[in-house]
Amino acid sequence: DIAAASLAGKLKAAKFVYISDVLGVMRDPADSSSLMPSLNRAEVERLVNERVITGGMIPKVRSAISALDAGVQKVHMIDGRIPHSLLLESFPHDGREHLVIYGFAGRNGQQTLGLLVTKRMEEEGLAPLGFAATDYATLIWGLDPVTDAAPLFDLDALRNGLDLWLAGNAVMKRTFRASAIIAGLIERSHQGRRKSGRQATFSSDILYDTLRRYDPDHLLLQITREEALRGLVDFGRIETLLKRVGPNIDLRRLSRVTPLAAPLFLEPGRVPVHGEGRERMAEEAARRLMETAGLA
Repeated sequence: DIAAASLAGKLKAAKFVYISDVLGVMRDPADSSSLMPSLNRAEVERLVNERVITGGMIPKVRSAISALDAGVQKVHMIDGRIPHSLLLESFPHDGREHLVIYGFAGRNGQQTLGLLVTKRMEEEGLAPLGFAATDYATLIWGLDPVTDAAPLFDLDALRNGLDLWLAGNAVMKRTFRASAIIAGLIERSHQGRRKSGRQATFSSDILYDTLRRYDPDHLLLQITREEALRGLVDFGRIETLLKRVGPNIDLRRLSRVTPLAAPLFLEPGRVPVHGEGRERMAEEAARRLMETAGLA
C-alpha cells in the first residue's frame, strides 16, 4: 500500500485505486450499509482516533492521504471480491446535470451505451440532451440528476428499445448518408461542384425519413441497420458487459467534474437527443420571453 501510494504520488496520478478484500471504510464492519462513500483528511484522522478505522485499514487510509498530499487527485478503494462492476459518476456542471459511464468497452460500445441509456433516461423522465463517447467512457448531459442507475441498465428494456431508438437517431442517419452516397442515391457532386456537408446531410435526411415512412423494408434501410449494428452500434458487446456486471453498478454522486471525466467535455462528435429535455428548455425560454415582454 505504501509503495503503491508513493509511486502514484510521483506520477501525479489522476486516480489511485486500492483493491482490497473489504467493501471499504465502514462504521460497523458487520454492517455493509454502514459503508462511508467518501472521506476527507480530517475525517480519516478522527475515525482512526475513534478506532472506527483499525488494523490493516490504517496503513491504507494513511498512505492514501500521503498520495493526495503528493499530488494524486482522487483515491478509490474497491472490493476486489466483486467479480465485475460498472463505475458511474454523476455531477452538476455549467447549469446541466452530467452522468459518466466508465465501461471501457471501446468507442463503438460506449457510443451504444450513449444511445441506449439516453433512451432509457427519456423513458424515466430524466430529460437527457445529448452524449459523447470515447474508448473508455460515455458522457451524458441533461436537465435532471441520476440518483438511481439500476433502471437505466435493465438489459431487457435496453434490448426492447434498440430498434425504435436506432430508427430515429443521429447515428443511423449518419450511417444511412454514407450508404446512400455509396449506392449512388445521393450525389456528392452536382453541376460541376461538390455539395457542402450541410447540403448532403439535408438531402440524405429527407430520403431516410421518406423511406422509413413509405418503404420501411427497403434494402438500403436494412443495410443501414446492419452497418450501424456492426460498426457504430456494438450492442453485442454491451450485452456481454451488462451480463458480466449484473447488479454491481457503482454510482458516485459528486459535486464537480472529475479529472478522468474532464477530457470527455472536449470530445468531438457529440450526438444530440431531441426529446423532453429540449421541449422543457423551449418552454422555459418562451416563459422568460413572455415575462420580459410583460405578457405573462
